[in-house]
Amino acid sequence: MKIYLLLPLLALGSLSSCTKKAASSSSSHALKIADFPTFIANRGTLNIVNFSATWCPVCQQLNPTLSSISDKYSDTVRLGVVDIDTENSLATQQGVRGIPDVRFYIDGKLVDKFSVAASKEHIEQIIAKHSKNLTPVDAEKITPPSLPADSTAPARSVAPAKLSSPATPTPTIQTSKENPLPPGISKQ
Repeated sequence: MKIYLLLPLLALGSLSSCTKKAASSSSSHALKIADFPTFIANRGTLNIVNFSATWCPVCQQLNPTLSSISDKYSDTVRLGVVDIDTENSLATQQGVRGIPDVRFYIDGKLVDKFSVAASKEHIEQIIAKHSKNLTPVDAEKITPPSLPADSTAPARSVAPAKLSSPATPTPTIQTSKENPLPPGISKQ
């Protein structure tokens, strides 16, 4: 009898240690209300915020997908998870109406979101769409290469090209020779 009671406890203990290992290996950050503005404003990355809850089965299905995607694109993607039960004020402040609610930010600006379960392919399409809009962190420090000065060539100025606007026809209004009023109504 003691063995039968011990087996479920052992299984429960090994299960909890597995979930702790899985949670620690993912690259997601548990976000608090104080961390949120700094997280979404991180430059040079696409910052994904996943509003979810532990009791939500769709969220629990989506969480591993988001974690694996953030691991795969770790050079351009960061994942933050907001548990709406512990950070209810943040969810309310951000206008979260249902979960899962996944939002994508670049430089603190919301650029995309979805609020249903999404496939890995759909999420990767969103990442590909917005990754081209990322600015490198050191963009301010990069200076364009200068051309070597040719001391023998005379300096010359280039006149700006003359811009001409395409001719737009002016509409002409022609009066109708017919009576434009409905039958039975006459002009007074």
